[in-house]
Amino acid sequence: MMKRILSLFMVCVLWITADAQLNKEAVSAYIDDVKTYEQAIKNIVEDRQYEKGVAVLTTLIERCEMNPNYPSKELADYVSARGQGLFRMNRFEQAVDDYKYALELLSKA
Repeated sequence: MMKRILSLFMVCVLWITADAQLNKEAVSAYIDDVKTYEQAIKNIVEDRQYEKGVAVLTTLIERCEMNPNYPSKELADYVSARGQGLFRMNRFEQAVDDYKYALELLSKA
């Protein structure tokens, strides 16, 4: 009986440790996403490197969309920023699509 309790305790400890590691990785990934977003905004707004900013944001958006738990507000920010880049590239229909998608995401937040 004591071995069973000890085994169960060890499983719980391992599970908590693994969960903490996953949370640490999730926070680290989120921080990386924010840095990527800030760089893309710099590309679009300050450096006028619209194609580069849109490409970075597209990759970021695709990755975030694969995680159903990713915060909708942040994803909406990324999509809206890409829309801004598309707008500045005179790709108006795509920009409007991004703005609509961002509004849809915000309604879920």
